[in-house]
Amino acid sequence: MKKILSLFLPLVLFLILAIPAQALEYPKNDFSISEVPIFTFFSPNGKPPRVKIIREKNNEEVESEIYKTGSEVFRISLKDKTVVTGKYRLELLNPDVYASDADSSFEFNWGNGLPGSTFPKPSAGSFLALYFKEQPDQKGKQIIKTNTTSVHFREADGTIRGVFTPNPIFYKEGDEWEPIDNTLKDGEDEITASGIPIVINKDGVVIFKNTPFEEETISFGLYNPNTKIYKKIADLPQGQIKGNQYIMKTSDFSHVYTLGNPDGLVEELTFYQKPDLGQIIGKDSDDWLVMETEVKGLDLPDGWVTEPITLGSQTFPLPQTKQATGQNVFTKWFAQKVNNTQYLYTGIAAGMLNKLIYPITIDPDITSYAESTQGYIEGQSTNYNTAHTTAYNFANANGHHMWLGRAYLDAKGGPQYTIYRNFYSFDTSSIGSSGIVNNATLTTDCTGTGECSSAISFNVQILKYNWTSPLNSGNMQGNYTGCYNSYSDSNNNSNPVIWFTTGATGSPTSPNLDTAWINKTGSTFYCFKSSRDNGVANTANEWIWIQPGTNVDFPTRRTYLTVNYSTPTPTPTPTLVPAIKFNGVKMNGVKVN
Repeated sequence: MKKILSLFLPLVLFLILAIPAQALEYPKNDFSISEVPIFTFFSPNGKPPRVKIIREKNNEEVESEIYKTGSEVFRISLKDKTVVTGKYRLELLNPDVYASDADSSFEFNWGNGLPGSTFPKPSAGSFLALYFKEQPDQKGKQIIKTNTTSVHFREADGTIRGVFTPNPIFYKEGDEWEPIDNTLKDGEDEITASGIPIVINKDGVVIFKNTPFEEETISFGLYNPNTKIYKKIADLPQGQIKGNQYIMKTSDFSHVYTLGNPDGLVEELTFYQKPDLGQIIGKDSDDWLVMETEVKGLDLPDGWVTEPITLGSQTFPLPQTKQATGQNVFTKWFAQKVNNTQYLYTGIAAGMLNKLIYPITIDPDITSYAESTQGYIEGQSTNYNTAHTTAYNFANANGHHMWLGRAYLDAKGGPQYTIYRNFYSFDTSSIGSSGIVNNATLTTDCTGTGECSSAISFNVQILKYNWTSPLNSGNMQGNYTGCYNSYSDSNNNSNPVIWFTTGATGSPTSPNLDTAWINKTGSTFYCFKSSRDNGVANTANEWIWIQPGTNVDFPTRRTYLTVNYSTPTPTPTPTLVPAIKFNGVKMNGVKVN
């Protein structure tokens, strides 16, 4: 409904904003009411209105422009066409009252797709900052809308470029949308990051907000699952912040928390060389080298934990250990209560330590949310056919790299085969049912050096598969099998798109994808597999790492979907109401002087 600004603003003397006497001519097709903050005014004397647009959060003025669109009609827009999302107020400075199609208070809200824009200087660890480093041509372009997992740019030809990520890149603080930034910030008592509900206390306790779950890895040592005796080797040292990591490091080992997407915290204990066990008294052949972690909010019976755990909004995939070669090492969880305190011991058989290639990294995988929309499933067995057809474990990619391809380990008891298949989903509903998809591509990065190399080359295939999200122990088998079977689906995957061939450098972008597969009112699902993922057993490693998460040092470490689309944009016809002068006229029973 049209508003008369005099009903909202008392007649007080405002600081006058200098406006040129001659308004700018309205540039046709420059913008529309549905896309940018713009307000229409009517002036019977043909003089441009004088206004202020004030951001309420900091009470700062935002520059505006006046366009004359008729003999007595004016439009006011933001000069930059970009403004931080939030609440604003419009102040009229003219002594005359102008009728307008705007309230005196309004809000730009990205999350609802309303008029909005970008952050002129995105914080260093936010997705926008990382994206602009990789795509500098997009910097400064008008952002017309966003939601928690996407941002949409207006291109020079009038089309829209939508960039979609699997996990959130914006969060709402109060009434305003802010960029998620995984850069850790050192507070007095705790370490936090913008928009991520995880806190690392200075005493080492990790707290997941709005959940009962807390954890603290205290030390590492030897654990005997038969006697249930733990023998400590060393406590963890004091940590230091580096970007999105909290690092506790010595010359022999490091314990690192890496804050990835808002879905979780990756914890890794790395040994640079074989741990010295010489000083341990009472060593036993049944000992395991483990991390000792105290947890709250998790109640487990004593003994081995043999299956992934789902707890409310969180998942606990099985732990894993990797050698320097990338090969898996058999890893176990042991649960034990001591004086009603729940402990988890995560590690590998101590008898294996002499046979491994260092450094080795133990990843307990106990800090993941179940809402993750990206991850991988692995099949693992000493029998290749079993590994190829049966899911063994899954991992939601909460800052993890994503293993893709096939691994081979020539172990003492015979060969061990591991097959990795990847799963991604993107919320593309912000395109809308009226959107016309012109093209779509996927972009990723492999390792920190940008080299997607494998000892044996293979093609990375993109398959259209509506997998069940989020990954968990209940659906991993169906998803694992379904991804492989989708290859032979003649309806849509008889000729799967080859994303890239291993050995590619830089940040590989796929060929154009099937535009009909993009779900304009929901989520778009894909799975990825190796072209050598077939019924013939491998005899060597043939795998790569795909990076799904953000990292301050490597801007391309996030896989994202880019969709170029068009939308019908009807020319708005503003409805104007006559201007009213004060001069003692009563409005709603109130006399205005």
